[in-house]
Order: sequence, then C-alpha cells, then structure tokens
Amino acid sequence: MLLEVFGHVFITVAASFGYGIYYLQPKFCMYGIMMSGWSDTGGLMFGMIYGKTPFAKSISPNKTSEGVLGAILWPCTVITFIFYLIGQYSDGEYAI
Repeated sequence: MLLEVFGHVFITVAASFGYGIYYLQPKFCMYGIMMSGWSDTGGLMFGMIYGKTPFAKSISPNKTSEGVLGAILWPCTVITFIFYLIGQYSDGEYAI
C-alpha cells in the first residue's frame, strides 16, 4: 500500500517537472537540478552529524531519520536563499 502511494507521488512529481521543463522557463529546470544535488548533500551532512535513528534498513543500512529530515529541509533553505540573492542582485530573470 505504502509503495503504491509513493509510486503515484513519484509519477506526479516527475510529470510536473517535465511540464516545467517543456512549457515554462529554464529557471525551473535549474531549480530542480539544484534541489536534487542539495538534497543529497543535506541528507549526507545531517545523517553523519546527527544520525542516530535507523530508517529503512532493508534499503540502506546507514540511512537515518535525521538524514531524511536533512534531505528535506536543507535544500529548501539553501536554494531559497540562493534564489533570493539572485533576485535581489540581478535583473530578476532567475528569481522564482
């Protein structure tokens, strides 16, 4: 049941990302790529520093709940700040 829900969410997110690339401006493609990279970085950082609670041992034995939380929170704060700075100190083309 849970995997089925995640499958539907993944398809929805992938379809919306494809829509953003095809119909909208390139800033959305750049935004998605940056979010993906910073999400991996945030998960690794938070997992190594604060990670104590195991999460999905069958998938990855070193994955922790704190790492998952870092993978969600870190890119939201960092990428939002980067796009804020770009919007403030440029012509605003890449500001979201």
